Amino acid sequence: MKVLVISHMYPSQEIPVSGIFVRKQTEALVGAGVEAVVINPVPWAPFFLRWHPRWRRYANALRREENRGGTVLRPRYVEFPKGFLFASTPGRYYRGMAPTLRNLLKEWRPDIIHAHVAFPDGAAAVRFGEEYGIPVVVTVHGMDFLATLKRGPACERCVKQTLVKADRVILVSEVLRENFGLEQWIDDVKKCRVIYNGVHLDDVITSKQVDVSGDGSRFAPVLLTVGNLTPKKGQAYVLKALPALLEHFPHLIYKIVGDGEERSKLEHLADELEVREHVSFLGALSHQEAMREMADCDVMVMPSWDEGFGIVYLEAMAHGKPVIGTQGEGAAGLIEKEDVGLTVPAGDAAAIARASNRILSSRELACAMGQRGQEIVSQQLTWNHNAERTMDLYQDVLKDYKREYS
Repeated sequence: MKVLVISHMYPSQEIPVSGIFVRKQTEALVGAGVEAVVINPVPWAPFFLRWHPRWRRYANALRREENRGGTVLRPRYVEFPKGFLFASTPGRYYRGMAPTLRNLLKEWRPDIIHAHVAFPDGAAAVRFGEEYGIPVVVTVHGMDFLATLKRGPACERCVKQTLVKADRVILVSEVLRENFGLEQWIDDVKKCRVIYNGVHLDDVITSKQVDVSGDGSRFAPVLLTVGNLTPKKGQAYVLKALPALLEHFPHLIYKIVGDGEERSKLEHLADELEVREHVSFLGALSHQEAMREMADCDVMVMPSWDEGFGIVYLEAMAHGKPVIGTQGEGAAGLIEKEDVGLTVPAGDAAAIARASNRILSSRELACAMGQRGQEIVSQQLTWNHNAERTMDLYQDVLKDYKREYS
């Protein structure tokens, strides 16, 4: 089976972490026998913008590379700074990709186009699908529903039309299927299927045992958050929970992996709360380095919102760590159903303190949660499991497509 993957999130040497889940899935599909080509459109960086680190990374991204996920092609498309004319992105995205796709189709014709996110990738994909008679699968990771739908009528219309035109829609969590009124605007809810992201067990690093001693005066627990430093990731509320936690665990350390717009505010908040000596800002780390931090922590605290799923929860579970997430968000159903951690209301520092204290105060509870998490990931939530379910969906698409056009 030949699959063309379209994703602006696919990582590169210049941007190695962003969208790593797209690369991991593609590699798993290739490992299962799929022949894949990835089109990873990159914004064209004019000379006068290359002083800026982000635009310099765009300019330096390789136009073609080969890796375990197959061939990766990186055509350029026009994007404006600060989201200017955002609603018109799919058209510019399509035009930027079109020459590369046409050249590719002279030698290699995919059976399926698989786009990650509806806007702009899926919008361009369904246009190519109609043009060349190729069925299209679109994966919604969260931002389409949680952000793009809210960016004006044109963006909302584009997302909805894209998912109506797609032959199948993959949702990465139950929340995305249940909370956005799909049945009111998509043509057939049955074509939507929930397939969780996964973890490569080879990426898991041998973990220290969750060392809850019962004596808070000597126990030095490590809380960990991994994610971009933005308000919706919730790191500020973990910081606000620390004074209460330090009363029980005076040697506690909170490690923050990631970088972003909120870093200076978070550092200032840690100073204001007088907890700075208990907080370690580690910055942006490679995937392997972040996994090492997961192996060394006691609890993964990720109280984010507007989150489609969040693969870091699975990675923490794979390391045998209890997780704390946010009620009603993408991972909440899994956390609550499988009892692999606790969930808290969004933006509630007191609840984060109570949940963390509950886990850190009971070795039995922490170990039981961690063990269940490891078992669930290894039995159901690896990238190999994801690839099997995705290939089953591909087969269904091809059967329906042949039946419709035979």
